[in-house]
Amino acid sequence: IQKGTPQAMSKGYHYLLFKLNEQDSIVWVKKIARQKFYNYDPNTFRLHISRLDFDTIRQELALSATYHSYFYDFYLNPSFSSSNSGAYVCKMNVNGTIIWEDFITGSNPTNTIVSLNYNYVTNQLQFIGFPDINDVKLKPFIPFVYNNQLNAVIASIDNTSNIVVSAKAVAINSLNASFANSWVGLNSIKIGSPIIDNKGRTYISGAFVDSITLPCRKFKALMETNGWGSPLTDAFVLVSEPYFSKDTGICKQMQSPSGKYVWDSTGTYTDTLTNSLGCDSVMFFHVRVLRSKSTLDSNVCNAMLSYSGKYTWDSTGIYLDTIPNAFGCDSIIKLKLIILSRKIAIDTTVRYNYGSPSGKHIWDSSGVYIDSVSTLNGCLNIITVNLKVLSTRNRIDTFNCRPIKYLSRSEWISQSGVYLDTVPNIQGGDSLLTIHFILGSSQSAIDTGYCHEIISPSGRFVWFQSGIYSDTLTNHLFCDSVITVKFTRTASARYVIFSL
Repeated sequence: IQKGTPQAMSKGYHYLLFKLNEQDSIVWVKKIARQKFYNYDPNTFRLHISRLDFDTIRQELALSATYHSYFYDFYLNPSFSSSNSGAYVCKMNVNGTIIWEDFITGSNPTNTIVSLNYNYVTNQLQFIGFPDINDVKLKPFIPFVYNNQLNAVIASIDNTSNIVVSAKAVAINSLNASFANSWVGLNSIKIGSPIIDNKGRTYISGAFVDSITLPCRKFKALMETNGWGSPLTDAFVLVSEPYFSKDTGICKQMQSPSGKYVWDSTGTYTDTLTNSLGCDSVMFFHVRVLRSKSTLDSNVCNAMLSYSGKYTWDSTGIYLDTIPNAFGCDSIIKLKLIILSRKIAIDTTVRYNYGSPSGKHIWDSSGVYIDSVSTLNGCLNIITVNLKVLSTRNRIDTFNCRPIKYLSRSEWISQSGVYLDTVPNIQGGDSLLTIHFILGSSQSAIDTGYCHEIISPSGRFVWFQSGIYSDTLTNHLFCDSVITVKFTRTASARYVIFSL
């Protein structure tokens, strides 16, 4: 019956799901399961797949199937497996693709789920059945088990989060108890599909013998036996108000309505309050923390101002900042900052001088210098140079009445002026000396003529004849001033006087 090329099917009883179009032609076929032991009566170990409903708004099919790994090979999703028995529940789109699946445990797979219905008002998928109420999805809502009683469960699954948001137990004392509506029997227990009105209320009718415990209330039969001693059956109608989950946005945290819990992270939570009837009212919250967190990367040359304006960061690192977001809550920003301009320190020792990294400067004395060079990304690297120059520069200012020698060699400085000399220093370099020398002694020449003898400038000599003479005076620097006198006698000499 598969469209196109027929597919061979293994021996055994097979369960199939068909989709038909408006002309009753097959659109697709999906294999649900195969009974492993074909010699068993399929009526005794049959797989129930009649629990299904179609959501015309969401365009999806909800389906529940009996699941027992011992009796069936499960084809709907071969990767799905459970060691327990119970009911497989799934949603699939119009193409037959599974969009959600889960498992409800039950000791008797046949009646684990007996009805499955969409509630359009509450946007929930509702199921009724006889599951194991210790199922981890149901246990938070049904914290205890009624002793020696059969427990039916009315549960709701949120269509958005696909998790159980509500579950109520109906405890039945007698195995003759039943639920009315579209009767589906299993031994003496019967349960039917509920009726959901346009306000989301769920109506469930049934019957019981002796007593029944409905959510929060217990009822006893009006007449327990008839005149012949046979037990009588009483009827009940259970009206379940729609259960709405609450979407709550918080900045940091919120306290639950009961005051028992504090929620500070996004998630789904339940709380329990006592209602006006003295019964537990379970509340379901979709909590969303509106405080946001983000991680940003930023590259800057030197420094950047934080987004809040509170901080200035000038070194590479990871920083936290907080600004208000669109909801008025804190937006926590984790910033991975990279400073592209590097701060570099250089310690160097040279003999005479050092050219700066930028090439703009030449430094010839010890000290700390700052330089900058451009990087490929257009920033500047700041370089601190701790420079030690082994050769030193020194200035010597000296005065002498006579010539002086260079310190490095046997040469004389015989005139006033500026001279350079180099000698080794104790650091292993050179000491570059600039000598500013002033020679105190002076020399001068006089060319003179006279008809008679003359007396020398110092008064110490009298010269009678022409010739070149030398005389010495003390100058203003208290040094010798040597005067060379060229004397020409224009008349004959009569006598010579020497004065000592």
